Amino acid sequence: MKMLIKFLSDEPILNVLSPVYLKPEETVFIGKQGAEYEREAARLGVLLRALGAPGSVRYIPVDVYDTERLIRELETLHMACHDCLVDVSGSNNAVIFAAGAFCRAMAVPTMTFDPDEACFRNISGAQQLEAVRPKECFTVDKVLRIAGGSMSQHGHVSTEALKGPLGKCVPGVWDIFRRYRREWSGHVSWLQRVSAPVLDEAGREKPDTLEVDAEEVFTAADGKRYQANPAILRGLAACGAIEELRIADGRVAFRFPSALMRGCLKDPGIWLELYTCQTAMNAGFFDDVQVSVVVDWDGRDEANNLINEIDVTATRGLRPLFISCKIGTLNPSYINEIYVLCERFGGCMAQAAIVTMSTPRRDAPALMKRAESLGVAIIDRDDIEKGRLEALLKGMV
Repeated sequence: MKMLIKFLSDEPILNVLSPVYLKPEETVFIGKQGAEYEREAARLGVLLRALGAPGSVRYIPVDVYDTERLIRELETLHMACHDCLVDVSGSNNAVIFAAGAFCRAMAVPTMTFDPDEACFRNISGAQQLEAVRPKECFTVDKVLRIAGGSMSQHGHVSTEALKGPLGKCVPGVWDIFRRYRREWSGHVSWLQRVSAPVLDEAGREKPDTLEVDAEEVFTAADGKRYQANPAILRGLAACGAIEELRIADGRVAFRFPSALMRGCLKDPGIWLELYTCQTAMNAGFFDDVQVSVVVDWDGRDEANNLINEIDVTATRGLRPLFISCKIGTLNPSYINEIYVLCERFGGCMAQAAIVTMSTPRRDAPALMKRAESLGVAIIDRDDIEKGRLEALLKGMV
């Protein structure tokens, strides 16, 4: 095919599917007027080449509600190249009306993409594309770049770290967390007080500061009482999360196997995130799974850019899944946050979810209705305790 005419939409993934699948000699984007839209088309031109669509890219700015102007632009393009196809995926009603009138009059093939079934649909004259499912498997990084962002780095933990010693400890620590969920916060508070790294005069951590030797119970200068939990500590030692544990004469001593493990054990909420990510990784179902993804909204990794961290992100084929992990009680801001991130970086192809150790189905039905109205799936403690996490994650995409 020589020319693909694609109306630029607000749906990032729909903007690239037909150019990547059809690989036309030229893709002509038609979209709104304004410098920001022209910059977006130029960015898509670079991105499409990186995604394997080597053809040239051109942008035509128009008033997308001026149907007569839209039809004139389509007629001009058709006069220049009869071997063309029009894609109206993600377009507004005015665009669809104009394209339909033009394509019907000129017998130009027209198609769209069905997000629900993840396949192309023939509108007129493109029967060869009916029900065709693109076989592209997007990584998390590709999904973010398609939407104009970037995966600048990982936050607390990288996905690679879960393939090493830390990952081997996740099931054991998670089991301890579940059994001692109510006592976990107090245990972490004690651990945070007794395991602060020792720094030298230059602010660098001194070597051999992974050891802890502290009182089992003590009162800090602010009058707050801190107490170790021997049962939790013995469980952590049994699964390899801490080493050389000794509890005697009112004192506790042990060693962290790594600074990474120390950081994770001092973070009260990270183990739900790690367990969710590892569950998705071990499912053998997703094409890509990433933990603690720091997202740069503008994709330029500059100092003042807007960034967010997404706890777990996974992809299956064309569909991304954005997951927020919360060990505490849900509130509306958590739902709104993951919804906004999902809309911005995945659009209609994506699913937002929250995995929580609270029980909103029983305790907050109004909050569940709010999540349902936004399309945000909730996996709660009851689901996790009954072993449904993997099946529910897979069912979302």
